[in-house]
Amino acid sequence: MKRASLGGRALGLTFLALGYVLGGAEPTRADLGGLVAQGTASPLELTVLAAPWPLRVGPSEWRVLAKDTRTGQVRRDLMIHLTVGPKPVEDDAKAQVARPGTHPGYSSVSTVIDKAGPVWGRVHVETPEGATGSLEFTGRAEPARGAWGDHWAALLFPFGLLSVFFWHQVRRLSSRGQVLPGV
Repeated sequence: MKRASLGGRALGLTFLALGYVLGGAEPTRADLGGLVAQGTASPLELTVLAAPWPLRVGPSEWRVLAKDTRTGQVRRDLMIHLTVGPKPVEDDAKAQVARPGTHPGYSSVSTVIDKAGPVWGRVHVETPEGATGSLEFTGRAEPARGAWGDHWAALLFPFGLLSVFFWHQVRRLSSRGQVLPGV
């Protein structure tokens, strides 16, 4: 009787640890990041994504996708400028020129978010035909999580392995009719 309850307890602890790891993990997202803004800017429809998502203090990657509103085709021949900062974007603010991204159709800009709180930005696009468009957006940056917050699953992983090992040993010994010492 003790063997069955001991095996059940080990199995319960294993599932509890597994549930904690899987239930407490952040939902997975595509490596493009989260949607920050989407809208029409003159002849273009712009989509702005940011990674990591949710935004956090530290390095971030901003991606812009531009589509022609008439044809719906992705435009790759544009000059895209992105400005991101902790206060509203002014007309003379220094903008970064987006480079072709690693994902087809996206242009990317790398920047650093200095402090938690509101984040303002503007995407300014110029077409080879001379048309221009702008899209302003706001967001919020959360504080950096730190090492414990970033690696909590890795810290719990050995304990999960030990509980699986213990559960396996209890099952192996109980199938032979043996009992663990002290049980």
